[in-house]
Amino acid sequence: MVPETTSYEEALDSALSSLREIILRRHRRYGHNLLRHGELGIVIRVDDKTERIQNMLQQQDDDHEEPREATWLDIAGYAVQAVLIRRNQFTLPMEDGVDREHLRDFSPSPDRFDVRYVPS
Repeated sequence: MVPETTSYEEALDSALSSLREIILRRHRRYGHNLLRHGELGIVIRVDDKTERIQNMLQQQDDDHEEPREATWLDIAGYAVQAVLIRRNQFTLPMEDGVDREHLRDFSPSPDRFDVRYVPS
């Protein structure tokens, strides 16, 4: 259900709040998975989500395996996680005291997954 809002800013705050909840919930459960393949892994996951959105739009299907809005939030969440990885902030401790120290073992070297486009 979409919350009632009276301004763009209020609607943005609501969407960002939903995004924050999703990112934190998934970071607690699966955070280390993103570090295994770094940004390249995130690109692959976003590509997967993009394909899902494209299929939903072509089939005009919003009740597929996951709602369209959830897929858009996933894409935005992956983008935020990529920024945190690039800033070396992904493994910072969580305020709620959840132990994330074990994630440091998965931290890739900065250049390990750096993929650059090289024209042929």
